[in-house]
Amino acid sequence: QRQMCIRDREAVSVHDSSGIRIVNNRGDGWPPEKAWILEPDLVVGEVEGPLAFGRINWVAPNGQGGMLILDGQAHQVHAFDSAGTRVRSFGREGDGPGEFRAPAAVTRVADGRIAVSQGYPPVLHWLSETGDYLGSTRLPAGGDPAVANVAAAVGA
Repeated sequence: QRQMCIRDREAVSVHDSSGIRIVNNRGDGWPPEKAWILEPDLVVGEVEGPLAFGRINWVAPNGQGGMLILDGQAHQVHAFDSAGTRVRSFGREGDGPGEFRAPAAVTRVADGRIAVSQGYPPVLHWLSETGDYLGSTRLPAGGDPAVANVAAAVGA
């Protein structure tokens, strides 16, 4: 259904490579008045200050329109509401209750608990929605890939 003018036909070529359609566009693209303009929809955190992220390892929905952001450098989970306002932060580096060592991923499960996986030692930490420590599940040693995709989406 795409219509091309003569000039477009010279700028676009389509060929097949082992059953895969490849389209090359050598045209000038859109004129400036039709160019896309990207604008932020939501901003969380800060460039500097207490809400600056060190290293974002994972972002997950929190079930209430907001999000959970795992900062691997700070060993913390930050909960934000749907407006981008920080609601709470929890966790720190360590091996005790509510502490993480090399956190890899975070997710919220259907019952509202939050699971934070860490690579070594491989553990799945369970927290309440408010960040209270509920327990930990040791995971079998193995490769990381976000600790087996948060222990197969917390089937652990």
